[in-house]
Amino acid sequence: MAEVLQIVAFWLPFGASLAAIFMGVVLSFMATLVWPRYLMLLFLGIFILSPNEGAWAMKDPSLAFNVYDKGRSYLFFPLLHFYLWGMWLGVQLRFAFSGERGHPSPLKWWIIAFAALVFCHALLAPAFDRNVLEALLPSGLVNIVSMGIAFTLMLQLFTTQKEAESLERWFLILFAGRMLWGAIRFVALGGDPMNVYDVRQNIPVRITFFDINDNLLACASLFLAAWRLAQTPRGREHVFRGFYVLVIALALFTLVLSFRRTVWMGLVLATVALLTSRQWPHRAITFAGVVGVGVPALLYAAYDRFAEVAQSRGSLLSGFFPDVTQRGMLSFESGRFSELTAMFRSIGDNWLWGLGAWGEFDGRFYADLHFHQGYYLYVHSGLGHVFLKAGVLGLLLFVALLVVYTSFALRHRSQVHARLRPLFETSLVVAAFSVPNLIGGTPIIELRTMVLLGVFLSLPFLAMGLQARDPPERP
Repeated sequence: MAEVLQIVAFWLPFGASLAAIFMGVVLSFMATLVWPRYLMLLFLGIFILSPNEGAWAMKDPSLAFNVYDKGRSYLFFPLLHFYLWGMWLGVQLRFAFSGERGHPSPLKWWIIAFAALVFCHALLAPAFDRNVLEALLPSGLVNIVSMGIAFTLMLQLFTTQKEAESLERWFLILFAGRMLWGAIRFVALGGDPMNVYDVRQNIPVRITFFDINDNLLACASLFLAAWRLAQTPRGREHVFRGFYVLVIALALFTLVLSFRRTVWMGLVLATVALLTSRQWPHRAITFAGVVGVGVPALLYAAYDRFAEVAQSRGSLLSGFFPDVTQRGMLSFESGRFSELTAMFRSIGDNWLWGLGAWGEFDGRFYADLHFHQGYYLYVHSGLGHVFLKAGVLGLLLFVALLVVYTSFALRHRSQVHARLRPLFETSLVVAAFSVPNLIGGTPIIELRTMVLLGVFLSLPFLAMGLQARDPPERP
């Protein structure tokens, strides 16, 4: 009897947890069938407000909390993956029975093609003595599939002008709340506790947000609020104009004081994207504002962060890019670029197919890569990561997906209605902002990054779909 009670005591918490998860899945699935749009708004709220914290960049690792990893210890995938995939399944069933349909998009087939590629990697994993689940690790390509699912849900769940306006308001409120918290923390609490410059590089600098996604959201809010402010007549709606000005100020504060080169370069590209959308004389006015305010602010912040490093290393290039230079010159045998060198040497004859979604490069002989701790599963380049895992084939599919998006957005840019243009243009500036991260960051292995990218990439298709299905009323 005692042994039976011990067995029951051992398995009861595990069984109760499984039962709770099962009931949660069932209830969530039922809610998806009835209130899918509200669940999507909740999902977006989690991704906008929850940081992607890493213990490796914090002075006190015990304070790190990362909602995007929760559940992996027991369920292999994070709970938010199940939330996203379950929501997608529920929406497809709802549409199958109701006859509803989302906005059309030429990107759909490229997303399906990439998902099929990832599925093939999973099927072929046993042939390479790998577990199927290893092909579906976040260090592989599965987050690109999640990006495609988020993209699809956006086009399926926001199908009227009223719903799009609610989405825009939801975005701005959440963006403002997140940035306001960052500003208060910067001024009164020492800034973001995840500060790799202070913790790892001994650079005593206070930052607003280290996570690239918080800065991406600040960039989106900056230009979305700027468009709305430009469209709000002077002398009317003072509360809204004041709110837009506040959002713009918080966004600039966040971006400049993030002290991240990736953020600053992305902000420059996003500004160029904005300038190309404006007509004279508005373009000249915007350019004058950028040169008069933005450039001095960035130069001051850059000097504050890099002047001491540049002086100690003897050159401006080494000061601004200390992790990719040696003796004042770019180096591919040390620093961050040594990842790419090791990756190309490891791929060898597998350049067409890559090393598989489970593959890793050999970085054992590069002293600057010891931070990988023996697991060389990713490189600091989104495009390089896809090439490592899926070779030229996967890289071409991924680049084609981005090219189709860009072609569609630029082709329809002049056709979009004024009321839908803020969402449309926000997508383009976010895409431009993301270019440095795709080239020199680690976006593919981060669920938050890829889901938010999928959400913003959907906005031009959403805007044009709304314009065709539910034309805005002329003011």
